[in-house]
Amino acid sequence: MTGNLSRLATSKICQNCAKCCLEWWWFEYSRDFPQRAKLLNHPDIIVEEKELRGNPIWLMRIKHPCSMLDKDKYGKYFCKVHRGDRPNFCRTYPDNTPFELFVLEKEFCPAIEKAEERINARKTQEVENR
Repeated sequence: MTGNLSRLATSKICQNCAKCCLEWWWFEYSRDFPQRAKLLNHPDIIVEEKELRGNPIWLMRIKHPCSMLDKDKYGKYFCKVHRGDRPNFCRTYPDNTPFELFVLEKEFCPAIEKAEERINARKTQEVENR
């Protein structure tokens, strides 16, 4: 098994942030599951309605850290199963984020924000080179 396979995130960014391990989130395109989750009325389950290209989308958040997340003596986060039996989502995040969700997902992941900055810089350079 290998460690992180992400091309967008660097170890330095992840070890300082770990937001994707401190809380879990995903987006729902249908209203049914978010409505059901709200009925749990639990302080660690947060449902927010957002908008994506004029359509509603629901951000689902569980404020509970992964049991495999730990911190070293320098305050850097690390995964206890980094090279072991780690879910593919963890190995490839944030690369596995659909591009259309970047605008929403970047509030959680500094690697996505940095990737967006690089993409925009490339676009600006391409326009200037024309």
